[in-house]
Amino acid sequence: MTVARFTTADSLIMLVDHQTGTLGWVKSLPQATVVTACRVLTRLALAYDMPLVLTTTMEAQVGPTIPDVATLAPDAFDKRYARGGELD
Repeated sequence: MTVARFTTADSLIMLVDHQTGTLGWVKSLPQATVVTACRVLTRLALAYDMPLVLTTTMEAQVGPTIPDVATLAPDAFDKRYARGGELD
């Protein structure tokens, strides 16, 4: 049996709700590690010409996308999907 492998041509990178306010909710890693991982994934998407999909939720309450991501990928930031939902 042959296993199909993902490639950069048929993959994307998605950062879901990586916002300034949600960073404080992460307790398993230092915030700097989360921000660094977001920067690495963003740069990876750009370097390999992969789609980068960003989502946000309730920006007025939770804050904007992490500034590092917005700066590195302004096109993806401009096209970010502002999803609805409740935070509980």
